[in-house]
Amino acid sequence: MGCEGDFRAYVRIARHLSENGLYVLRFSPSGLGFSDGIVDECRRNIFFTKIETGLFVDDIQKALDFIRTEMEFDTITIAGICGGAISAFISASQINEVQNVISIGMPTILDNDEVDYNVRMPKEQAILILKTYYSKLFSPFSWWRFIRGKSDWVTLKMIFNKLILRKKTGVNSEDSEKISITNPEFYKASRKILGQKNVLFIYGDTDWIYWEFVKHFADKYYPDKNKRPFDSYLISNGNHMLTWVEMQEDAAKKIYSWLNEKTHQNINLLKD
Repeated sequence: MGCEGDFRAYVRIARHLSENGLYVLRFSPSGLGFSDGIVDECRRNIFFTKIETGLFVDDIQKALDFIRTEMEFDTITIAGICGGAISAFISASQINEVQNVISIGMPTILDNDEVDYNVRMPKEQAILILKTYYSKLFSPFSWWRFIRGKSDWVTLKMIFNKLILRKKTGVNSEDSEKISITNPEFYKASRKILGQKNVLFIYGDTDWIYWEFVKHFADKYYPDKNKRPFDSYLISNGNHMLTWVEMQEDAAKKIYSWLNEKTHQNINLLKD
């Protein structure tokens, strides 16, 4: 996405941070949003794969080069959502001046044309989303939307395939490693960053990418939650792209409080 982000999420987060005294630069990478340039023609999932393996890392470096010509900074933080999140994470592993990295809804699994998204949804997420529909059982408006075909049929189909169809067919779709490919660039970057820089992962708790992050990375390599070399935060009832203003404000408040905490920790370390 460009510098506004999906549903203007970047705008609201940036405004919250700037109103609390932080300098924020939003920018569109080459070929997107307000920036010049051309993105090579390719299928959507191939384009996602390119982003997830570092397509816009050079653009982030150029953005940092630009702001350093404007003023000096005590600390530099890179942040983004989804493709911006993995771009920020990979960039932070290559740019020494970056002290903090904040990744919102970051994918750890590569997109590709062979991924069946109807199967990719983890069982835990399907159950969690299904619970949100319980409150709608007695809502005439919700039933009217359902009858008119206005409901989120894509999500409902995923839940059906995961919780019902799987039981009938016996298809073992639990292991997303069989339908997806882990991202080597993410793991390479994590080895350079974790323990060296401050890292915050933010996810919505209904985002399937969060469950993949937990299964393939957090729980797999850092089963002891108290010893993880990173911080994480879950947005209650939050989705992948933070489509509601409340989700965006929740993320913004967490980002500010986390940065404030890390800044005070660094000051105390210097005093010691």
